[in-house]
Amino acid sequence: MNSKPETRNQKLEDLGEFGLIEHLKAKLKSNDPTVAVSIGDDAAALKLTEDKLTLITTDMLIEGVHFSRANFTPFQIGWKAMAVNVSDIAAMGGKPQWAVISLGLSSSLSSDYIDHLYDGMKALGEKAGGIVLVGGDTTSCRDLIISIALLGSVEPELLTLRSGARAGDYLAITGTVGDSALGLELLGRSSSRLPLSLRNSCEELIKKHLQPLPRLEEAGRIVKSKLATAMIDVSDGLAGEAKRIAEASGVGIRISQDKVPVSYSLLQICEHLGLDPLKFALEGGEDYEFLFTFPPDRQEEVEVGLESSVIGQVVPESEGIKLIDRSGKVKDMPGQGYDHFKK
Repeated sequence: MNSKPETRNQKLEDLGEFGLIEHLKAKLKSNDPTVAVSIGDDAAALKLTEDKLTLITTDMLIEGVHFSRANFTPFQIGWKAMAVNVSDIAAMGGKPQWAVISLGLSSSLSSDYIDHLYDGMKALGEKAGGIVLVGGDTTSCRDLIISIALLGSVEPELLTLRSGARAGDYLAITGTVGDSALGLELLGRSSSRLPLSLRNSCEELIKKHLQPLPRLEEAGRIVKSKLATAMIDVSDGLAGEAKRIAEASGVGIRISQDKVPVSYSLLQICEHLGLDPLKFALEGGEDYEFLFTFPPDRQEEVEVGLESSVIGQVVPESEGIKLIDRSGKVKDMPGQGYDHFKK
């Protein structure tokens, strides 16, 4: 299929990461009957057997872009690389099962370093139910690159997409948001400048960035109860993921500022450093919580059974993506997602 004229020969800094995804989605559109879900969700879904769909996702972590070896141990790099993929499979309602690992390695690295890298991948894989590492590729590279292709499976009736939200649904999120982004901020600061009373909070936030734990149990409960009409993992920030659901579902979304869940540690540190907690909560990425929509009559299941926070509502597309501030004023949603290419 030919590219749309408006995307031809555009620089990526103008097109942006998500514009590029849409461009490729149109270019690579296929009528293959085995493809149930293609580009544009957390994972692709393939109809390879009658009783289950095969899910496949891939994510790449690059030194200097996604991590620094000065801050991450090799175990933590391996853990995080696996975690980001596991979260994508879980967001589709699936069980992660097999991983293929590709590595770009500097010849100066030691075999012990590589062992610890794989130890991190295997440790997260075990927490995710026993992911089997089945192969991969290695190449020489100046900086460390780790790319994982993760496969899993899901029953067709449990497949959960971004595109099922409908006006009138409520919007909820597991856990808290902003912690990982603030943890990254703290990595660039000296913790010795913080009062002793805040050191534990600082360490907690940094660990959430270095070694995130996807909410697999919560995702499983959401999916098995057929609670969510749409779901996505929060890797690019709450505001950005709300936008992804809205675009995929053809709806608008309103989020109430005072209902966005943030941790006490985040509030403590932001107050001490004079930082805006809302900016971290809306724009900070890599929390790997799950943002989902659900019918209003199931609110108690969400708040009590799942201990998740109802933060907003799905509205008609014409109403856009908005934030309701503490005074009740409706504003445009700030910070709708990190973009690798936009300046």
